[in-house]
Amino acid sequence: MGISRSIGCRRLAVAATILALAALSSPQVHAAVYVYDYDDGTLQGWTEGKPPWNPQFLGSLRALEPGNPGHAMVATDHGATGGALLAQAPAVISGDLSSWPSVSWDEWLPDGSIIRTSVSVLGPDGTVYQGETPDQGVISTESWQERFIPFDFGSGLWSIRDGTGSASFDEVITNVVGFYIHMDVTPGQSTEASVDNVIFLPEPATVSLLALGGLVALRRRRGCRGS
Repeated sequence: MGISRSIGCRRLAVAATILALAALSSPQVHAAVYVYDYDDGTLQGWTEGKPPWNPQFLGSLRALEPGNPGHAMVATDHGATGGALLAQAPAVISGDLSSWPSVSWDEWLPDGSIIRTSVSVLGPDGTVYQGETPDQGVISTESWQERFIPFDFGSGLWSIRDGTGSASFDEVITNVVGFYIHMDVTPGQSTEASVDNVIFLPEPATVSLLALGGLVALRRRRGCRGS
């Protein structure tokens, strides 16, 4: 747990540094950083994703222990063929995300099996772009691991989902109507997948001092110390 906690602390420290620099350089600071840690025992607005291209959620989504630390968002697979487990972000994660640098999160499978690691953004015309982590989305996890995807088509990590539409990535990322984290597991190998510490960092030049204070408080609550 010490290693996984240090990963989360480093991420929060980097985010806090960016926020501090942004606050000093811009007099017009108003946006917030969005951190979902589920430590209040709720899903904090996340829901079972039932998007147009896959309207069935073959499982359940709950806030359970153990998290990294505290609680985590846990998807339990009830489908005989592995199911389609997508967690949909709160409505605030929508609209123009083109200036947001990235999304990051921690993930873990209790039995160290395989998870499909990806996110999707849905455009108003039904076009879907899927972003996979650099390891191509299939990893073996025996402990909490950090994942990171930039909102940049040039990263080579995004591709259009077949049969969903023909809009460009720029057209979708500037008018997102749904954001999803895929929590699918390989059929027959695991029944649960956990995600924690989902962090969306909006454009640094518009991040507020309030968000900086929130990150500092979160680091203190988790026992993060300077090194």
